[in-house]
Parts: sequence; C-alpha cells; structure tokens
Amino acid sequence: MIAPTRCAILAGEGGPSRLADRPGLIETLLWELARFGFERAVLLAEGSASPLHAAARLAGPKFGIEVETAAGIGQTGSAGALRGIGPPSDDAMFLVDDRYAFDFNILDLIPLLASIPSASVAMALRRPADGTQAATLNLENERFIGVSEPGGATAPFSAAGVFLVRTSALAGFAERGSFEHDVLPQLVARGLVCGRDYDSAMFSFEGSDRTASEARPAWTRPRRPAIFFDRDGVLNQDHGYVGDIGRFHWTKTAITAVKLVNDRGYFAFVVTNQSGVARGYFDEDAVRRVHKHMQCELRAHGAHLDAIRFCPHHPDGVVERFAKACACRKPRSGMVLDLLDTWPVDVERSLLVGDKPGDLAAAQGAGIAAVRFDGSDLEAMLRSHLQSRRA
Repeated sequence: MIAPTRCAILAGEGGPSRLADRPGLIETLLWELARFGFERAVLLAEGSASPLHAAARLAGPKFGIEVETAAGIGQTGSAGALRGIGPPSDDAMFLVDDRYAFDFNILDLIPLLASIPSASVAMALRRPADGTQAATLNLENERFIGVSEPGGATAPFSAAGVFLVRTSALAGFAERGSFEHDVLPQLVARGLVCGRDYDSAMFSFEGSDRTASEARPAWTRPRRPAIFFDRDGVLNQDHGYVGDIGRFHWTKTAITAVKLVNDRGYFAFVVTNQSGVARGYFDEDAVRRVHKHMQCELRAHGAHLDAIRFCPHHPDGVVERFAKACACRKPRSGMVLDLLDTWPVDVERSLLVGDKPGDLAAAQGAGIAAVRFDGSDLEAMLRSHLQSRRA
C-alpha cells in the first residue's frame, strides 16, 4: 500500500529559489503540505540559502511537520541532491519543485501510481499556454510513451512540478543532473512514468504562463468552502462508542466521499462527540489512534481530512476532568467555531453532514448549512448537493 508522508522540496534548481525571494512562501508551502498529511519535508537548496533553511526549520513545527534541510542542489542538481538525502523509510516520496505553485489534491497521485505497478513515477501535468516551452510529453491512457521537442506534434502536456516517486527508483538516479530534465526523460523512455492532467489548478512562477506578480496571490491561504463531517453514523458505522480500530468500519462510499471533497478543493473536517472518554470506555489516545487509522486508509486512496475535532466531555461522565457540560459538545457549536477561527473557511459555501438532530443544531449555531445523512450512499448524496450548490 502506497501512503507516503515524506516530501522533498526542490528549491532553486537552475537559479535563485522562488521561495528565497518571496518572504512567507516557505511557510505557506509547509502549511499546505501539513494539511495534506505530510509529516516530514526535506528542503533541498543551495548551500548559500541559509536564510531559507532557517525559515523552513522555524516554520515546520508550527504545523507539526518535521523539516530537514540539505544543501548541494547547486553543485549536483536535483538528481544528485535526492541521492544525497538517503533512502526514505516510506515506499515512495513526493517531490515538489518550487518553480510551481499547486492548488489541487496532490494525494490523487497515490492511487494513480498504485494503479500502474510497473510505473516508478506519477506526475502532475499542465497544459502549456504556448508551444515554446521545453519538451512536451506524449500521454496514452495516463502512461507516457515518449518525449517530443518543442514544435513537434504532441499532446500538450508538460511537467507541473509535483511528482510521486517510488523509493526503488531513487537508486537509479544519476549522481549529477536535473531530475526533471535528465532523469525523467530516461524513465519516460523506459515506460516507467504515468501522469494526470491538473491544468486548471496549476501555474508557474517563472512567468511562462503568468507573471510572478499574477502568480503570487495564489500562494496566500485562500478561503475555501468546507465540508464538516460527523464521524459515527456518517463516515463510519455507529456501533456505539467506537474507540478502537477493530470496531471501526467505514460507511458505504465514505472514503470516496472524502476524496470528492478533496478533489473539489474544499476543506474536509470532522467534528465528533466522543463521550466514551468521559464515560471511561476508552481514553483520548484511543480516539487519536482511530483517527490516525482513518487518515492512513484515506491516504492510500488519495484522500485526507484537513483537521479533526472531537469532544471528550459529557455531564454524566465518570472520569472527573471530562464530566462536565461544555461548549464543544454538539448540539453546541464549539468544534465548528474553533475550525472557523483557525482555518480560512468560506462559511456561506460550507456544509455540515450529520445523522442526528444535534449535528444539525451545531451547524445552525455556527451559521453553516447542514444536511442529514440517511445512511445510504454518502458520495452520491454529497455529489448531488455540491452540484446543486454550484448551479
């Protein structure tokens, strides 16, 4: 099962890093990686880019992401620098080139790579604005069958700066050179690369498609609509106080429903009452283990939850510190309001999905629209709702 949580950031190959001369971009990039569930990032940059290294190490802990910094990309190119960081513990790792910003569900590359076992690399694609860019790639059924030089007759695809690479492919990298311009064409020629078009959500900092001034605003944290999911009875079957992985079972199409939300560019949140903690049936760590299990299974399918909030309280609890009425337990709105305070949410376009009256009341108290899940097909219900709101 491919579910990497490590990402290498290629900063400044072929020139000054775009992150270095735009303060705050490294923090925004790490924030984006963290919300997609990355736990570790390796920043590969010029040895002279110490301010960028310092900024990355300072920003990482803010978002719960471990940042490792490594120099040498200027001397060896990205291919050599990747060899130098050593084999990751994951079976695959993501690469992000700082020349491009991304605003799409990059985890979608995980099921793409898994669907083609013989492929070593899955890559995001974009359609160049003109025919003057570097070599373009011939794509057939999401597998590359060749590289064409500028001006040749080819499908209009080129690399968009986001790659998912199997660990086994790292051993074959050249000691020097560019991953994108030297290594990738060789892998394409061997039939080891697949790709998918995310053109609508990609742009370049280099100015070939848009100028840097046009690109810069997309590196702020844009407001997005969010889907707030209740957990028990919506995402998983409600067996009553589900506090361990063995009793956790997804509802029908729950995983694909979360991925739909991710693919549409919405935040995906969970707000769940877990009074089993107050009642002494399990502790907070048990709840967190269940949530980690959820995230791992979602990730393998190219999906994720941006944030999870749970309320461990109940006024009838037997564990003293949790035995109280609180502002976070639904039907009160505390968990939803906390997410609205800490995430850039477009409230008017957001939705809470619950299966109980208390869920709907919590949404109403926070000014969020709500819909009651009937237990049938979560993805179909969400797809219909999102379509009607778009109309």
